[in-house]
Amino acid sequence: ERYNLTGFRQAYSNLEGQKFHRPTRGILSSVFDVEKQHYGVDIAASPNQSVVSVMDGTVLMSTYTSEMGYTICIVHPGELISIYKHCESLLKKTGDRVKQGDVVALVGRGTDGVTQGSHLHFELWYQGQPLDPEKYILFQ
Repeated sequence: ERYNLTGFRQAYSNLEGQKFHRPTRGILSSVFDVEKQHYGVDIAASPNQSVVSVMDGTVLMSTYTSEMGYTICIVHPGELISIYKHCESLLKKTGDRVKQGDVVALVGRGTDGVTQGSHLHFELWYQGQPLDPEKYILFQ
């Protein structure tokens, strides 16, 4: 049952009506821009600061990649996915259930070649399409 995602098939009738938690405290250093293939926002934050799940869900992926560093993906009800990249470390494993506000990772320190300094790259995807997180989450 831990890996059963069928309970998350309900569809949102209106995403704007959903309450999202801010993934971490900080200042937006880079915004969503489809033309530049930047499908999320960068949040400048202190190294090792908590990164939290924006909603209840199940960890779809928790891994390290050479391009994005430590990355965690969480699937939420209604085909919504949140992605947290450039983390220092991950605190949840694939298949773990999380609640909104649960700490899932820590903000990373290094550079990704585009944004310098410690930051979190955060993305929201709905039914396979990238969303501008600023339309759903108050970052300031």
